Amino acid sequence: MKKMFSAITVAILVLSFSSCRKLADVLPGTWNISEIKTEPASGSASTTSNAGTMTFAAGGSGTYSILVFGSPVTGGFTWVASDNGANVTLSGFNIVAGQYTVITNKNNKQVWQRLDSDQTTYTYTLER
Repeated sequence: MKKMFSAITVAILVLSFSSCRKLADVLPGTWNISEIKTEPASGSASTTSNAGTMTFAAGGSGTYSILVFGSPVTGGFTWVASDNGANVTLSGFNIVAGQYTVITNKNNKQVWQRLDSDQTTYTYTLER
């Protein structure tokens, strides 16, 4: 019984520490944009799969290569993660610029959402 209690305690501690990843520590590196979902306020939603890559540098800069209407668009951006890891702000070319709410923050998967000024919701799924 004591061994089982110890194992459960260790498991809870490991899960607690692994779920407290700081976004700024997780992001650096190259991420595949596995999906971009666009949901306009009126009209049909659309999804783009294998949409390109985003590379985050540790100092808060980055580059992207994204397919837009079948053509690659590349550029740079700067990024800032909030202290609580709930938001990330990208600045630069308007395709990726904006404040995103972090839905999923994992070492191998990020899901972010932003609401555009025209009330279109964009959901980005990034995977390593």
